Amino acid sequence: MERLIRILICLADDDRGRGVPIVTLLRMADLDEDTEAARVQLRRDLTILRRGGWDIENVAGEGEDGRYLLRARDNRLALLLTPGERAALGSLLYLNDIDRVIPPPSLGRLVHAVQDRSLVRCSYAGRRRVLHPDQLYVTTSGWVLAARMAVDEPAKEYVIAWMDGLRIDRPGTAAAAIMRPTERLDPMHWQLDPPMTVRLAVVTPFVADVLVQFPAATVVPPSADTAPESTADDEPPETVVELVVTNQATFRSRLYALGLRVRVLEPATLVTEIAMNLQAVVESGG
Repeated sequence: MERLIRILICLADDDRGRGVPIVTLLRMADLDEDTEAARVQLRRDLTILRRGGWDIENVAGEGEDGRYLLRARDNRLALLLTPGERAALGSLLYLNDIDRVIPPPSLGRLVHAVQDRSLVRCSYAGRRRVLHPDQLYVTTSGWVLAARMAVDEPAKEYVIAWMDGLRIDRPGTAAAAIMRPTERLDPMHWQLDPPMTVRLAVVTPFVADVLVQFPAATVVPPSADTAPESTADDEPPETVVELVVTNQATFRSRLYALGLRVRVLEPATLVTEIAMNLQAVVESGG
């Protein structure tokens, strides 16, 4: 979900209205390598955003590299979320009547500062500040930057519209970011069980649904080693998705909710356990 928010911010920061080059969007989406697999992932992200109500158009000419333009900048992130995810991301989104927050002109630069761990310098409330940026989100005051004056201090909120003389230092000059509230609130980030790398075969049209349930999952580029076993000619194609699971209970709950859209490929022990659990449910009449 955070990747989708970064893509939207980058698109909204296009003041010239010429469209954002695909290589810029790849970087903002943490898809640093410009490969076909990365471009496929980005196109899937853009498809999710379009389904959520954003008018995103590729304005590049024929034969040119992609350039994407956000026509409607209404920031309705809640359209992408389930009720549970709305609660977990409440600090980032307007969920009631206030759902049209216009991104300030400096928002794109601050996104880079958070991502690249760059110190932020500005005047705020009549004082010069040097800030370690941690997070960007929306409040009733508009977009704010959660940041620390000193590494060992708690983060405070700085309303971006009230910042003057903004300067961004070189990448790597700020301290490591503290754990964001959205990460703490999403049970999939909780370290309750030993890490387990899981591979799923997803019915291709439903990859977006799986990525909403498991935001940290990544699409595995197709190859002879990773391709799911061949299905019958009348069955839909599948895409392999990989994620690291540290909360088995939440993972299984979301996996079961996805139903026939997904099946577990690896590890074999997990496949066996899930099959036994489902068989027990069937035999108990549940």
